[in-house]
Amino acid sequence: MVLQSMTGVLIPTTARHKRFLLVYGSQTGQSQAIAEEISDRAKQFGLVADLHCLSSTDKKFSIEKEKLVVLVISTTGDGEAPDTAAKFIRRMKKNTLPADYLSRTKFTLLGLGDSNYNNFCNCGKSVNKRLAQLGASHFYPSGWADDAVGLAMVVEPWIDGLFVALQQELSGVEGRETCSPQMGENTSDRLTDTSSKDSFTIRDHTPNVVECVSPAHNTLVQQNNKMSSLQSSTAVDTVSVCHISETANSVVSDKCEIAIGGVTKDFTNMAMADTNKYKTMSGAVTKGSETMETAAANKTVVTSVAGNSKTMVGAVSGESNTMVGAVSGESNTMVGAVAGDSRTMAGAVDRDTNTMVGAVAGDSNTMVGAVAGDSRTMAGAVDGDTNTMVGAVAGNSNTMVAAIAGDSNTMAGAVADDSRTIIMQRLAELTALDAQFADPPLGTPALPATWLDVLYLSTENESTKVELVPNGYQMAPVVAARRMTRHDSVKSALELTLDVSKLNWKYEPGDAFFIAGENDRAEVQGLIDRLNLTDIADRPFQLMLKEGTLKRKAAVPDYIRHRTIRKVFTYDLDIRSPPKKALLRAMAECCSEQQQTLRLLQLCSRQGSATYMQLMHLRQLRPTFLDVLNAFPSCQPSLVCLLEGLGKLAPRPYSISSSPLSKPGLVTFVFNKVIYDGFSGGRMHGVCTSWLDALTVQLQTGPKKSPHDCVSSTVEQLASLNIRLTPKIPVQLRHNQHFRLPDDSSRSVIMLGPGTGIAPFVGFLQQIEALRTKYTNHNFGKTWLFYGCRHKERDYLYRKELANFLTTGTLTTLSESFSRDTPEDDTTPRYIQDNIRLHAAEFVRWLTDYEALVYVCGDAKNMAVGIMRTVVEVYADVRGVSEEEARSRIEKMQQDKLYKQDVWT
Repeated sequence: MVLQSMTGVLIPTTARHKRFLLVYGSQTGQSQAIAEEISDRAKQFGLVADLHCLSSTDKKFSIEKEKLVVLVISTTGDGEAPDTAAKFIRRMKKNTLPADYLSRTKFTLLGLGDSNYNNFCNCGKSVNKRLAQLGASHFYPSGWADDAVGLAMVVEPWIDGLFVALQQELSGVEGRETCSPQMGENTSDRLTDTSSKDSFTIRDHTPNVVECVSPAHNTLVQQNNKMSSLQSSTAVDTVSVCHISETANSVVSDKCEIAIGGVTKDFTNMAMADTNKYKTMSGAVTKGSETMETAAANKTVVTSVAGNSKTMVGAVSGESNTMVGAVSGESNTMVGAVAGDSRTMAGAVDRDTNTMVGAVAGDSNTMVGAVAGDSRTMAGAVDGDTNTMVGAVAGNSNTMVAAIAGDSNTMAGAVADDSRTIIMQRLAELTALDAQFADPPLGTPALPATWLDVLYLSTENESTKVELVPNGYQMAPVVAARRMTRHDSVKSALELTLDVSKLNWKYEPGDAFFIAGENDRAEVQGLIDRLNLTDIADRPFQLMLKEGTLKRKAAVPDYIRHRTIRKVFTYDLDIRSPPKKALLRAMAECCSEQQQTLRLLQLCSRQGSATYMQLMHLRQLRPTFLDVLNAFPSCQPSLVCLLEGLGKLAPRPYSISSSPLSKPGLVTFVFNKVIYDGFSGGRMHGVCTSWLDALTVQLQTGPKKSPHDCVSSTVEQLASLNIRLTPKIPVQLRHNQHFRLPDDSSRSVIMLGPGTGIAPFVGFLQQIEALRTKYTNHNFGKTWLFYGCRHKERDYLYRKELANFLTTGTLTTLSESFSRDTPEDDTTPRYIQDNIRLHAAEFVRWLTDYEALVYVCGDAKNMAVGIMRTVVEVYADVRGVSEEEARSRIEKMQQDKLYKQDVWT
């Protein structure tokens, strides 16, 4: 057996099994799944992974007794450790441990995080640093995978290199013994990170750029790249960028210059250095109002493909969220590009009339037509307001133009729906074979070993009965539901009140809790119908391990609690997320049409990594599992395939918006009902928010719903029952030690939370008010709340409550901003950042003179980053210091827990 490293070097392996310790710390199961993948793949290289959860420390393993250790650790919240890693971390942090405690241990660590949060991979980096402090050394650089751009971008190449490094360390040595590295120098001299100099990472939204390490040579694989590593104002990592071979479908040019910024996302994405040589363009992706530009010399997004390519992944025009361009039928030419500044296009939609100006040329076999920058309408499309077809396919053109009309086999222009998307263009990108791929594609993963078996039963027995409440959860009655926004608000917010008096909860304002929700009934039925499982959907089955399975430490997943197909799809499995590569690989075996098999192999291969990430994760409209299944009609996966391949339906966290002193025995929380455009057209509803809306529809009070308000099928079904019930939901308390009011109540606080980000601050103010009432002679600090929403009269959350806090003196200062009520040319603050600038001197005085604590809650991608940038800006201006010095000051506040964030993506 031989192993091919990423540099093409063939490394011989021995037939003897070699053991290493493999441990994981996981909150939602992601780290565990990756660790299990490493364990499964280890067998292919004659290695044995001794796999354990970090919670088993001292019971199943002791790291100080190990010679070779691989850790996979996620970061949850804003830099917190997963629950399963807490015990291990506490043990490693003991001050009594000597500096050489792990001097005989070599390790590597894969950290999972999300760069939308300031403390990216904080848990993994902290463990990485602490192990090094205790004398452990790296045998392979640690890696930092970013969920903001897709974990697979780092995870896959990191795992590939890991096995090369493991074989080097274990060559010729049995069991727990290891040999000295076959390397001339320590990798830590090559790579830089704030927590350790051994690192392997990709940062920011650069989907075609990956940092690679060749352990065999202990150097970065550069291949003539001219590399520039730029740190932005808030960057925490210094990153080098390397080349991956073009045969692996990387879009990185051998001669390109690449610069990566930091957390602020102020960067320009990778440029195609030699436009005459590139084969594939992945287009561009909008990130809020900032655009990653696939560059030509003038930084215009060019939607054309040179040479023999038949594929273009599409592009995002200017500042719009529309996809432009598509796959031409049999042509090698793509016609129609987005003009950089004008955002118009050839054969496009006239932005003033929404009519089609151009058409598809008769015999050209090309696809013309696209979307004008701001119109978000379809090429050759349906006028959004009239549903009238204004474009057509001419003559004999072999062109795909947007969508299939009705039941016809004719490509007939486009389908109008609320999202105004180019449906067929997206489907074509997903299903069309890429002629540039090898056959079979390079780096096609091995077929995962199956380990489950299903036995259908005629009646229920003890093995099919399950507890109603998931493990670790308690059922809480919903005693009140209040609509918080007017019917004409862009977003609908709902506040629910839970009775937790019997749950023995001890919480504080700032804490959160998880809700175990349910999938939408219509989606579940659609999946059952697609799989032809209707006749047995409600038949009980027994789930057991497959006899003779090759999977090591195989076990029936504990999250598959139910024992009918319908209930498993409803309560246990995530059917909304795009399928992972391992599932695509298994699905490829279930296709009856060879072309569909090959395309699925392309998407799950290493060669197709960039395409997979672009289609499944980086675009705004991501396909669900059912979308992908419907796109490959000959694919008929078995129930076992889905039980093994679909992940757990993850619980959703919600911030508590109440105080136990103000409302003993009760917990309130507020959320926006999530509605968004679907990949295949129509409107999608948030999994948990639509379910909560359905459960409480008869309890809801407050402003009336709009008669045009979209409701999920679950809402419609439950509302039709007309039965007055007290619904209960499964909940689990989640303490947030890092987002609490100061122990010293005389300390002033600044709170910044737009929209539903106000939730924890309502709890803060309730707590302060209750304490002020109880301790009338005590000195309490000042409080300043920055709040913002779209319209004052439509979606101002907790307006009456805030007014009351001002009246009682609980809230010292309230700074409001309404982004849609203020004309563009008006100087009135539209956003929280505007209010910070308006009150810059006072804001900085609170930081310096009052030593106020700062709390930020809300969206991580734009709001939290924007507020941080503004705080740095006003501090520098008011204090008369450089921006760099101001940034250092605010970062020091973060380190000292004086600037706290509770944010989400």
